[in-house]
Amino acid sequence: MRNKGVAAIAHSILNATELDEAFAALTDAARAVGHRGGYLECAQHVEEALGQQFDTRHCLVSDHSR
Repeated sequence: MRNKGVAAIAHSILNATELDEAFAALTDAARAVGHRGGYLECAQHVEEALGQQFDTRHCLVSDHSR
């Protein structure tokens, strides 16, 4: 009986809506930062190859994603 109680509590915590929402927000933030980093790295390589500087100010991550 005791093992079933612990499992039920763990199951309730892991399936909580709040946890799903927090995990989704964290995943979105990580993806946004990853895309930004990849874009900036690519822009740097192109700048080096062409000798021309690109404006990367538009490639920002919102405050909630930091």
